[in-house]
Amino acid sequence: MKYIIGTRGSRLAVAQAESVRATLAQAYPEDVFELRIIKTTGDINLDKPLHEIGGKGVFVTEIEAKLLSYEIDIGVHSMKDMPVVLPDGLTLAKAWKRADPRDVLILRNAQRLEDLPQGASIGTGSRRREFQLKDLRPDLRIISIRGNIDTRIRKMEEEKLDGIVLAAAAIQRLHLKGLNICYMELAKMPCAPAQGILAMEIRESDKKLAAMLNSFYDEDAFFAAEAERGFLNEIDGGCNVPAAAFCCKLSDESEALQKIYQMHAMLASHSATKLANTLVCGTRPDILAQKAAIDIRRQIAGTVSLVGAGPGDIGLITVRGLNAVKEADCIIYDRLVPIRLLEEAKANCQFIYVGKEAHNHTLNQAEINRLLLQKSMQYSKIVRLKGGDPFVFGRGGEEALY
Repeated sequence: MKYIIGTRGSRLAVAQAESVRATLAQAYPEDVFELRIIKTTGDINLDKPLHEIGGKGVFVTEIEAKLLSYEIDIGVHSMKDMPVVLPDGLTLAKAWKRADPRDVLILRNAQRLEDLPQGASIGTGSRRREFQLKDLRPDLRIISIRGNIDTRIRKMEEEKLDGIVLAAAAIQRLHLKGLNICYMELAKMPCAPAQGILAMEIRESDKKLAAMLNSFYDEDAFFAAEAERGFLNEIDGGCNVPAAAFCCKLSDESEALQKIYQMHAMLASHSATKLANTLVCGTRPDILAQKAAIDIRRQIAGTVSLVGAGPGDIGLITVRGLNAVKEADCIIYDRLVPIRLLEEAKANCQFIYVGKEAHNHTLNQAEINRLLLQKSMQYSKIVRLKGGDPFVFGRGGEEALY
């Protein structure tokens, strides 16, 4: 049987895909495994930060399209680049052994973060890394850079940056030498969820291929991936939510009847005015994810205001309601809200329409409830704007309780 493995064309992506190909070729000599390079949006659009061009999906969408069209059989990605929700018909194989999950500083002159001069410049394209570094060293100047590993190292020299941030797994997989590398402690700078873990994406219908890939599954890496990506899902972690999570085993089977894991999670608010951290323990990845998200919410959540827009006339909204609209960072509004009212919001406010008509709901009520919670993790002030009174036929009580 011949299997085509799809990958991005960067040196790191090819090295990762080749490691998967070589492992499968050795284990299944009767089959043929070939690599195919696929250019993604993230590879083409290098002049903007990731959160401005679509976040995590920019590195995987084109590869997923090739999977769904049966042009390739396996998509190999860095799991940290994977959206939590996959397209219908696709699934992930169980995680293989994890590489070093830490971040590293590549420094031009200094030896450690602490040795950098006041106001030193550090290059990164990651908002998570930016906020974490600024939390450790508020004086640093963070410079936005993107590109493959070689490009970023070259930019460091050309632009005379004091350093750049990369993943330790990338450095090790490419066997890079001659660099001044400072490994960051996970306790101080937890990694992106699932950093250091490869994602092998396949069609759900390919049961034989799934069994072949899952034969190399690593229990601890699989648990960590489930817990860390579960946390990301709980807090609606996308390109606008700089989040970190690192899960590891605390005990061996010889020490306890049940393995215990701990997870350090971090989340920065949308405005970067708050940086919340938590450390939770448990025996199930879903429970760890939920516990971490609950604790983070307690520290960082903004305020959701349930506001009635009045009976269709902008002049009949309450003064307090109008002020809430004007100050909102995000407005989640219904079908009967006068559009003129939305024009009172500030320029950078995010608008989300969730209107309902008979047999035609943009989102169902459970999805709206969850959306309110998710947006409270991103913004300081959220308005749930409803026609009329939010508690008369408006499900406001249900939303408030949620």
